Amino acid sequence: MLSRRELLAGTAAALAGTIGLSSAGAAVDYEGVPDDVELTFDEEWLERYQPALIKSSDGRRRSVGLFAYRATKEDTDTEVACYWHRLTHQDGLPLIGSDGHLYDHEPAYVFVEDGAVEEVVFTGYHHFASSIEGDRLHDHLVANHTSEATHPVLEVVDPWHHYDAVRASDSDEGERAFLALEDFTAAESSWRANDIWEATASEAVYDPHSMRDRDSWWDEGTFDYRMASLWRRLDRRLGWYGSP
Repeated sequence: MLSRRELLAGTAAALAGTIGLSSAGAAVDYEGVPDDVELTFDEEWLERYQPALIKSSDGRRRSVGLFAYRATKEDTDTEVACYWHRLTHQDGLPLIGSDGHLYDHEPAYVFVEDGAVEEVVFTGYHHFASSIEGDRLHDHLVANHTSEATHPVLEVVDPWHHYDAVRASDSDEGERAFLALEDFTAAESSWRANDIWEATASEAVYDPHSMRDRDSWWDEGTFDYRMASLWRRLDRRLGWYGSP
């Protein structure tokens, strides 16, 4: 379980190791997990809803793992199966290269109620959200070792590694990958200590239910968000780099 107290303690310990202070002396300005939210690594439950990923040979080589957690929230029966695909790096755009960086983390959230998939929200373009729900949802789900289709099919888009939703009928079983799940709650504090979430909205990670009302994982007050928004507008207008 990833509680607020554990997150604060983990951050303090990580910062203490970085700047040479004891954990008691490290001040941490961090809101963390809301009191009404609980995050756990329930591997068997998470395996039931994990995305079936389609990746190029480059995507397969760069894949580090699929880090997952289960989010429950008071006063709602909807749970969220959260998956962050971690990759070694992202190449910059051809001729520009300005968005290349080490490590890449791409989210996909599956909203579940009474065991059934209600909606899938995923990064469809540079951490801007796309979703599948309603009548479209069934066409994008496949089964894996069970008779029930509960896995969204998502194709990893090179070189940015965000996703395209793929109809089940448009993909072959042999090209879909079900990665072994890693424990997000164990890895998260080290990611945060290395500024992985620097431009990410806290609630988008620690209150996953909020992604039903948000249009991105970005912290809207950051320079990164403004640049990503600019690129999206230009891409949509000019059709650069095969943007959606």
